[in-house]
Amino acid sequence: KNMIFQELQKNNSNKGLPIYALALSPEGEILSFQKNRSFMAKHFHAEVLLCRDYFLRHRKCFPKGVQILTSLQPCRMCAAHLYELTTDHDLKVYYIEKDTGPFSQKTLIHSVECQI
Repeated sequence: KNMIFQELQKNNSNKGLPIYALALSPEGEILSFQKNRSFMAKHFHAEVLLCRDYFLRHRKCFPKGVQILTSLQPCRMCAAHLYELTTDHDLKVYYIEKDTGPFSQKTLIHSVECQI
């Protein structure tokens, strides 16, 4: 997991782009990996695409205890997607860069996210 954090940090520029999201099983297996594509559509944030990719491939929720790693703290929209696609809402979210904007404050996953 530390190697993945280092790679996300290395690929994250000062402007917060590119933004990546990665889903890991409780055992550390990579479940999905996505990059922000909001230049294509405003809602194509990395976390939204992560959820979409996983669901389209597996047709089920993330497993209980899933770990989400992102380069930027999730906004409300992304937090809602992550929250809804987790079994029993059992997840941990780790992010590199804190988003100080109003849309990342007091989200559905606020209690399970942690800056690294």
